[in-house]
Amino acid sequence: MKMELKLTALKHPIFRSLASPIYRLSFPPSPFCCSTSPSEPSVQVSESSPFMEDYFIRSFGWSREKAIHASKRLLHIKSPKKPDAVLAFLRGIGLSESQLSVVISRRPIILTAGVESSLLPKVKLFESLGASGKELADLIASSASCLSNSVDRRIVPCVDVLRDLLQDDKKVRLALKRCPWILSSNPDKVLRRNVGFLLQKGLEGPSLSTLIFKSPNILVMKLEQLSVACQIVEQFGLACSSSPEAYANALHVVTTVSKENLSKKLDIFSTYGFEESDKYVLFKSSPAVFRLNEENLKSKLDFFLSSMDNPRELLLKCPLIMGLSLEERLMPRYSWIQNLRSRGLVSKKIDYATAFCISEDKFVKRYVHKFKDIDGLDLLVAYKEFRKERSGTLQENPELKEAEAV
Repeated sequence: MKMELKLTALKHPIFRSLASPIYRLSFPPSPFCCSTSPSEPSVQVSESSPFMEDYFIRSFGWSREKAIHASKRLLHIKSPKKPDAVLAFLRGIGLSESQLSVVISRRPIILTAGVESSLLPKVKLFESLGASGKELADLIASSASCLSNSVDRRIVPCVDVLRDLLQDDKKVRLALKRCPWILSSNPDKVLRRNVGFLLQKGLEGPSLSTLIFKSPNILVMKLEQLSVACQIVEQFGLACSSSPEAYANALHVVTTVSKENLSKKLDIFSTYGFEESDKYVLFKSSPAVFRLNEENLKSKLDFFLSSMDNPRELLLKCPLIMGLSLEERLMPRYSWIQNLRSRGLVSKKIDYATAFCISEDKFVKRYVHKFKDIDGLDLLVAYKEFRKERSGTLQENPELKEAEAV
């Protein structure tokens, strides 16, 4: 019976990845500071505009329109004392001027926060997670939207949810970088609610922890969206009860790839001759394939179709091959094996699934080292040069280093 995959009945687009950019900066050695630099010019207020409007223009070089928009909730501020103290504190942590501009534009109300009573406890919390230096500044910058939230009622409970799930403060920091909105969410009505839903689905332990680490945005999704994501996974025949790890991997994909893009990639496989049942197998075996961009996906399918005798059988046997680099691994290894075949050194029947997936060390031992000196040609040296020509990158390998010394 022919299976047919339909995603059109699911009305809601899947929540896209929420990872925020991490700004690059240099971390100054100065301690936290709450006073302005003597070299900074004093802010002059124009007679025709609110104080903060001119403050933003002079401090960050913003346009008048942007300054007006940002100052709407700060019309009561008539002195630079508190804004200057907040900016000095954030500079002391290590935020660059460009970061400060972004942080304040996202959350202008931060300039009214008390340094000791509000901002310092949040910095201490990030430090308790192991953040320091540049990483601390990055976390503060990416979490600008939560800096005015209550540290006791909102931020600490949200961090506790992540700590309970991930059991590793480094993973907590990385999850917060990917989805800082977690710290602005209600820990009970949103975060724990979503965790409870996943537990009811059967996800727990390492499978749940890995999913939240890779897709922390799942914690802040609307329950209806999360339910739709699970429906899509289950349409592919995946059941959490039978394979929690596979279910979690598939849920990671459908919560980071929109429904429209997922459908497009399924259509791409159809144009290359794959049946509906094949697409089920591919998704169930290696859902990460569907996170490849369309150009990458097509170029790899073109390669397999032009090179392999039975590419469909190969990919269904080992879908993970689609995740390997075309330029760094697939093409160089295929071409090298073809070179060996032309010399009669290997049989025509090659297990390419294994040849592509094994480590570089094992590939060299199997397809290079055993033919180290054939007809006066040192194949280790030849392979090294071949790799340079094909990819421009020679992976670290003990036997290739040995060849370099020859």
